Amino acid sequence: MQFKTTSADEAISAVEQLYGPHELELSPGRGLDMRLAGFDVGSLSVSHIEYGCPAVGRPERPSSYWIFSHIVRGEARVGGETVGAATACVRPPGTMSDIPMSADLRLVNLKVEHGDLLVAHATLFGYQSDEPLQFHDRMPAGSAPAVQLASLLQRLHQLPSCAPPFGALLERRWQEAALLELLLALPHSNARRLDRKAAPRSAVDRAIDVIHADPAASVTLGDLARTVGIGVRALTRGFERRLGIPPMRYLQQRRLEQARGDLLDGNGSVTEVAYRWGFGNLGDFSLKYRERFGERPSETLRRASR
Repeated sequence: MQFKTTSADEAISAVEQLYGPHELELSPGRGLDMRLAGFDVGSLSVSHIEYGCPAVGRPERPSSYWIFSHIVRGEARVGGETVGAATACVRPPGTMSDIPMSADLRLVNLKVEHGDLLVAHATLFGYQSDEPLQFHDRMPAGSAPAVQLASLLQRLHQLPSCAPPFGALLERRWQEAALLELLLALPHSNARRLDRKAAPRSAVDRAIDVIHADPAASVTLGDLARTVGIGVRALTRGFERRLGIPPMRYLQQRRLEQARGDLLDGNGSVTEVAYRWGFGNLGDFSLKYRERFGERPSETLRRASR
């Protein structure tokens, strides 16, 4: 989505499409020059917003979503404090306070539905907590959480496009990975639970068996963890302790090995083999294949046909 306007009514309408009913208070005599760009990753929404004049955003009803923000430039008022460039902010569901913004503000927002974040929380820990989830409302410029949020937003912006039928699955994986990263990188009320022990060997063995049974299955890390009845954090630690790599890297290696076998047998084109083993992006498949085997998939296929 790309949008720009100098009309207050159009600006309000654009904000309401993203965030629900809002008022927008603009400073008299200062020209509005709103620029808005955005995209979705699954049910996540990323938006870049600037108004070009001092403005106050005012939600008209409680929301059902979280907003994770990174200030690129300018200033905004959060929790009664004015914060500037490179600061990360979190606005929880139901917040009704005004959002004063400077004329030069450029803001990147990640909108996350509360229900999706709770699912990711249960996926991470392996159970649904009865405690309400709370994040720090602001993280200073240069702090590790602020830097990691900026990095996550940039990586979401750089995600490749993928052809059907893999687009929906990859977006599900990317959404899950983004939410898990938020819970791992940003300070919140349950962060102390992240240091719990790794998965038992039996759980890791069951996960390995699941992977070997059907390497091409359309699964996310969360799917794998739920199948063996444990949280993502514990499963990842168990794999790293046992095999030295995380679960999805192990799955990727297994798929690459299967793909190489098909290419050596001449069992299909590079595209057919990539799609058969769950690689929806051909550029990424070629890169990972070359890292693993020291040659491009097409080179393997050519050797097989001689």
